[in-house]
Amino acid sequence: MLLPNKLFSYQATGLPLLPEILTQLSEPMSPKDLATRLHPTTVDLLKIIDALDCLYALGRIDLNEEGMLHRCSKK
Repeated sequence: MLLPNKLFSYQATGLPLLPEILTQLSEPMSPKDLATRLHPTTVDLLKIIDALDCLYALGRIDLNEEGMLHRCSKK
């Protein structure tokens, strides 16, 4: 995952997508549906994947047996 530094601005990384993804996941949806909903915001699939990886590593989202993404409950 690209992180902001001297070479990459914040907007050039996947970090700006984190709040948008969490907002879109108010209900469970497939990764394809999520990418379709985010399409007006971004067309870079790599940024979406990086953001999903980051949210999964932070324990904010999970993938169930049916392949649907959902937000994890706050503990």
